[in-house]
Amino acid sequence: LRYAYDFINQSITWNEETGLLPEKDLKKVYLAKQGNAAEINLLLIALLRKMGIEAYPLVGKTRGMGYVYKTFPQISYLNYTLTGAIINEEMIVLDASAKGFPMGLLPKRALNNLAWIVDSQKFGWKSLDPEKKYKVSMMVNATLDQEGNLRGEFHTIYKDYAAAYVREKVDSEEDFVKWVSNRYDGVKFETFEIENLDSVYKPVISHINITIENQGLSAGDKIYFNPLLFMQLKENPFKLKERKYPVEYPYKREMTYIFNFTTPEGFEVDEVPENVKFLLPNNGGFFSYQVKVTGRLLQVSGKLNINRTTFLATEYGLLKKFYSNIIDKEEELIVLTKT
Repeated sequence: LRYAYDFINQSITWNEETGLLPEKDLKKVYLAKQGNAAEINLLLIALLRKMGIEAYPLVGKTRGMGYVYKTFPQISYLNYTLTGAIINEEMIVLDASAKGFPMGLLPKRALNNLAWIVDSQKFGWKSLDPEKKYKVSMMVNATLDQEGNLRGEFHTIYKDYAAAYVREKVDSEEDFVKWVSNRYDGVKFETFEIENLDSVYKPVISHINITIENQGLSAGDKIYFNPLLFMQLKENPFKLKERKYPVEYPYKREMTYIFNFTTPEGFEVDEVPENVKFLLPNNGGFFSYQVKVTGRLLQVSGKLNINRTTFLATEYGLLKKFYSNIIDKEEELIVLTKT
């Protein structure tokens, strides 16, 4: 299955047109090495069937076109064709038009709620809710000096949808350096090492040496600094007072960070933020924040999980408050006092 997917995915370039049906003969599409989403996925279905793998077209709507409703389906509302392959009696949904995506990972445009299986015997609705998440893990190992300057190492692992997102944004290590530099204002990036940028079945991993000047504010015998560095959430994504429609994420999210600091010699940790855990209702997600102090070693760890892709309009206020609580928490400072 993977061989067939990779062959079509790497051989045929998506022309950025969606398409419910092919506009050209599939043989001409193959020879031209370019086609719309329907043409590319129908080529994959033909190849899978040639290999003896049971496969069917699935038709649906791109994400920007709104929900697919079971109670009022109309073919005129549909504009996208995917591939459904049966392996061990389970249907795996594929989109071979998604360049840079591994098998089984649908692009954001295809992540709607449902698609219809096109077959006279196996017809029915198929959920497109993705099992894979947008996963990012970060670790910083750094030393803070008496002037409040910070130097250290910044390691990041991008998995599943996060890795696909990075590969959509950058084509080379040079592009990655520019992308990261633009995202994290005020940080000097000394050296870069990037792994697996071209290996779509592996996570993208980065190792960066960083310097941040004046990360801490030195005032008298105290140093005040925010341990979240450049990762602090500063703006609530939910600004409306109320919402009439559901909040929809394309995929679940898992963001983890561990920041390890060596504090300046001659200073002790005087004040730290309280450890907390904020919960969303109905197992919707959580945010945790924890600080540990061992002598001059200071560790700040946090995790943000969004476990559902859809939140009802009635849950909007709770979701907005959840992010407001995160912003307030991540604004809290750590205080070092000279001994």
